[in-house]
Amino acid sequence: MSEREIVKYAGLLGIILAILLPIAGMAGFKAEIAWLIAILGLIVGYFLKADVKTLLAGIVLVSITGIFATIPQFGELLTSIFKNLAVFAGAVIAIPALRVIWSKFKVKF
Repeated sequence: MSEREIVKYAGLLGIILAILLPIAGMAGFKAEIAWLIAILGLIVGYFLKADVKTLLAGIVLVSITGIFATIPQFGELLTSIFKNLAVFAGAVIAIPALRVIWSKFKVKF
């Protein structure tokens, strides 16, 4: 299996889990689901050649998770979906961000 296929399938599975699990009746943020979504995000982040747009999109997604809580009737469901997506996005951007930090502070002897 190529790197591109790994990123495609892990990314697709992570997004599907993040969206469908709250809809399927698991309302609220479930920690036992979050670790699976985070691991899929780390796999995608490891193989992904991220650019600035990817990192910014992940940061924005992580920061807007609580905005939808005030919407009547659907706010809790949307908040749960965006929390799961934020876990996935945070894990995806973690490895490229750490690569950038490591490259800036790497000491050559």
